[in-house]
Amino acid sequence: GYGILVACSSSCPVMFNKLWGTTLFMAGFFTPGSVMVGIYGKIFAVSRKHARAINNLPENQNNQMRKDKKAAKTLGIVMGVFLLCWFPCFFTILLDPFLDFSTPVVLFDALTWFGYFNSTCNPLIYGFFYPWFRRALKYILLGKIFSSHFHNTNLFTQKETE
Repeated sequence: GYGILVACSSSCPVMFNKLWGTTLFMAGFFTPGSVMVGIYGKIFAVSRKHARAINNLPENQNNQMRKDKKAAKTLGIVMGVFLLCWFPCFFTILLDPFLDFSTPVVLFDALTWFGYFNSTCNPLIYGFFYPWFRRALKYILLGKIFSSHFHNTNLFTQKETE
């Protein structure tokens, strides 16, 4: 299936042949990405339909619709950032065997790390949209979760629970 460079100096990149490069792109990026886009498209369509009806609802249902719309928007941003971060790496895996493995190792490493950077983006995105997430992260980073009275902590304000 795949060949490993025998002579390694500072790094030992894994090189995929054309079949495995294509398979990895399809199984690791294209198929899951397509499923994500399809599901998000459905969520977005339902969200828009609900948003149109929002003006005819009592205030408490209106708040719930706003929360649903915010959740759909957050999900769309998380998904978009995932696709943006991982596409260059997987596209290089797909193309490199067809280009006689001409991608410099340092570029491939940088693209891989850009994909890993996606994991850093998710807490930032959630923290931007959800105050309770920021409070929870602050408790974790400051070590307050280890205090004896942490179990009594309420991360949600009254407004956020309505």
